[in-house]
Amino acid sequence: MYLMKHRNFAPLLLFLVSFCTASLFSFASEINSNTTAVIADGGVEISAAEFEAALAGTPDAALEGALEDEGTRYAVISEMMITRKKAALADELREDDPDYWTLQFALQSVKARFISEKLLGETPLPDLNELARERFAANPKKYALVKERRSASHLLISCPPGCDREPHREKLEEVLSELESGANFEEYVLLLSDDTGTANRGGALSESMTFGDPRYVAPFSEALFEIDEVGGYSKVTDTSFGLHIIRLDAIEPERMAPFEEVANVVLAEVVNEFRKLKRREINSQFFLSDDAVIDGEAMDKAFLKRLDESE
Repeated sequence: MYLMKHRNFAPLLLFLVSFCTASLFSFASEINSNTTAVIADGGVEISAAEFEAALAGTPDAALEGALEDEGTRYAVISEMMITRKKAALADELREDDPDYWTLQFALQSVKARFISEKLLGETPLPDLNELARERFAANPKKYALVKERRSASHLLISCPPGCDREPHREKLEEVLSELESGANFEEYVLLLSDDTGTANRGGALSESMTFGDPRYVAPFSEALFEIDEVGGYSKVTDTSFGLHIIRLDAIEPERMAPFEEVANVVLAEVVNEFRKLKRREINSQFFLSDDAVIDGEAMDKAFLKRLDESE
């Protein structure tokens, strides 16, 4: 039997290295018995069966790292032992402990959720593609409406709240007048814009936006969508960043996407609805039956006792 005590992780890592010659899975399978302790510490043990089960839920990246790096390996088994030690401490609670029944009800809830998901997982998922198509056809706007998107460039004079904006506004009003008369926007951006992230590309924003796009402050989005045509300019626009002149560079019109483009979204909704119905059906299997025996007198006493304690 390979058991050892350790005061730090180095001996434990050497112990694990001696077993993990090919993979963490072969480490567990080489143990003669599933009940043999592969890790023991402070009276708490992890058996081969527990170790294999824990590894089943460990991400592949962590397993690969544990094979190549002792620190990662220690972290993996340390997490297992932390959980096991806490569980062992909970197992020591007895009925006279005030938290005993709190624990029991928590365990019942975990077990109930586990069984629900297990039974749900054992339920075959029917082919719902045709139903998804019918759902799409009944309300295509819900799934297929792609909102209009606009691309823009801007010139920004930085002026945070509290800054006197009037001199900047007067300057930008003059610039706007010149732009509308045919002046070069990119030249003015290089000369005046305080947005260093966009100035070197003519003020162009990196992504298009929809009306009310949460990535942009509302006044900016509103001003952009008030511009009538590509190449046009907004009025001088105030935002929390300062004052802007915005140019509309391109419009992607509102459109209706074909079913194939949104099929995954529609199908996911249909699948979720199917699973909700199945969960209800599963729960119905556990309702009180006609053969249930209920001691009403004992229940009344329990209710009254609880009410007395709360007064």
